[in-house]
Amino acid sequence: MRTSIISILVLFLFLTAISQEENMIVPAYSIVGWDSVTGDLGVAVVSKFLSVGSIVPYAKAGVGAIVTQNIPNPEHGIYGLKMLEEGMNALAVVEKLIQNESAYQRQLGIIDASGNVYAYTGSGCEQYAGHSFGRGYSVQGTRLANMTVIKAMAMTFEMTQGD
Repeated sequence: MRTSIISILVLFLFLTAISQEENMIVPAYSIVGWDSVTGDLGVAVVSKFLSVGSIVPYAKAGVGAIVTQNIPNPEHGIYGLKMLEEGMNALAVVEKLIQNESAYQRQLGIIDASGNVYAYTGSGCEQYAGHSFGRGYSVQGTRLANMTVIKAMAMTFEMTQGD
């Protein structure tokens, strides 16, 4: 039986949400993903901020998905989707979004409707911060203890492809 990208992302969010303790430094991490069979796009974000869904994830069916985090910039989501819709690739979109601002505290993950991805982590993001991407996904995180979460998310996505 094929596991949908949405099911994987929802399970991921549930498992991480129940593991968070009160009064601790809470990491922020996210994934944008694409299902190569159905073309479905998905976004999942874990953060301590209750309204994270209004400023971090952006997606449009048939176009792409974007996360803008650490210090989110909603314009990155809005204009990034417009650029993807106009045919720009993920790398070009990231370069365009960060060229006219001080982006050292920004983190972006972008995927288009064909599964092409690119991610950016500025040098001023809260440590540990980083990203990893491959065909059909990008994972990124800040305020992490190390790269383990990012590697585990990437490995889990890759292992579920084609289920």
